[in-house]
Amino acid sequence: MLMTLFIDLDGTLLDSKLQIPETNVLVLRQAIDAGAEVVFSTGRPLASAKRLATSFKTIRYLITSNGGCLADLKEQTSHCVASFFPDELDQILRFGTVHGLSSILYTVDQIVADSMSAEVYLEVARSGAEVKVTPRLPREGVIKVLFVGKPHIIRAAFQEIRLDSGLDQMAFSYVSYPEYLEVSPRRAGKFAAGQLLLEKLGRDWATAISFGDGANDVAIMKASATSVAVSNATAEAKAAATIIAPSNDEGGVAIAIRWLLFSDLDAKSRLEIQGPMSQASASRKPS
Repeated sequence: MLMTLFIDLDGTLLDSKLQIPETNVLVLRQAIDAGAEVVFSTGRPLASAKRLATSFKTIRYLITSNGGCLADLKEQTSHCVASFFPDELDQILRFGTVHGLSSILYTVDQIVADSMSAEVYLEVARSGAEVKVTPRLPREGVIKVLFVGKPHIIRAAFQEIRLDSGLDQMAFSYVSYPEYLEVSPRRAGKFAAGQLLLEKLGRDWATAISFGDGANDVAIMKASATSVAVSNATAEAKAAATIIAPSNDEGGVAIAIRWLLFSDLDAKSRLEIQGPMSQASASRKPS
């Protein structure tokens, strides 16, 4: 069975220095050579995910902006999975303004901010993506809003947006870093983008192994036949996982793949298996 690996980047594949550990690079290349379809599934913008994919010349598909965009690097195409309607975007941006937060808006092909605050500079440094600063923010094609601000303001805003039934029904929100509150359309998400990709490939979730660490990974982890949370993951992500692997700084992704795809017993000894796995991922190599 051909396996599909949906792999989150920040906090999962990347270490705390935002680099891909060499052990992860080597094992992912082995998985690709063995026939697995490796898909980067991330909250990062497309340009940033593309740059990280260059370490693996045969990675074809990217899910970016928390599932707002599905890109095919071979065909050089990118597809908007779902974007905010203009009235939804207006409500969300008003919420940010009330809380004194700077806004970064993601479309498929650009990132736009309303100001260049210290927190916006931090996002530029973390993602390596260009940010256009303008008071005229786009109103159409926005697939993600990133609010940036002081950690205590972000925490308060997150609690309030979850209590606002109107906003919570239209948008999925979570805190990815202490300075970031990420807001995406409920119609998008990594699961929605993954479903589109599996349909394109003629596969289903029985072929899927997902790897994650945060709230934006939970839906795709629950859908996958096997799901792996690194030990530094949130409690919510761990609860959705069938396997807990060592942390992102310990190459947890590589360790899990060595067991799931290559039956490495030494790797298995470092995993905490807490739920049933698909027979394909537990006992077969990709074919």
